Amino acid sequence: MAKQSTDDYQITEQDRINMQRAGANGDLHKEISMMLRYPPYSLYREKRDQVVEMMMRLDREAGVQIEKTGQYPETPYAAVMEKFKDDLDMARLYQKRYGDDWRSAQAAAMKVDQLPEDYPGLYDEPF
Repeated sequence: MAKQSTDDYQITEQDRINMQRAGANGDLHKEISMMLRYPPYSLYREKRDQVVEMMMRLDREAGVQIEKTGQYPETPYAAVMEKFKDDLDMARLYQKRYGDDWRSAQAAAMKVDQLPEDYPGLYDEPF
């Protein structure tokens, strides 16, 4: 593979591909993480935990692949987007309606789902 020089280091074509993939997956990671602030994830801890656990597993698997092959996986978070599509779509709708006010979105969803204010599955401070 030909190396292209920059100021202080050499970047290979594979490095460029890895950076592009990492950037795209970083964008997906950010999007998914933002959706965890909204219902149904802010209401149901088990749903949120499933997404977080899957993302952590995919991160570990990506690390192993990079170590073995030197290549960043093409779309590790696509599996999260596919598996949790309906809930992520619902979270996007709440975000669209309530903007950054996740607490109002959570309160509205609690009314829809008829959950008491002291419901134990709530996240008080989503990340």
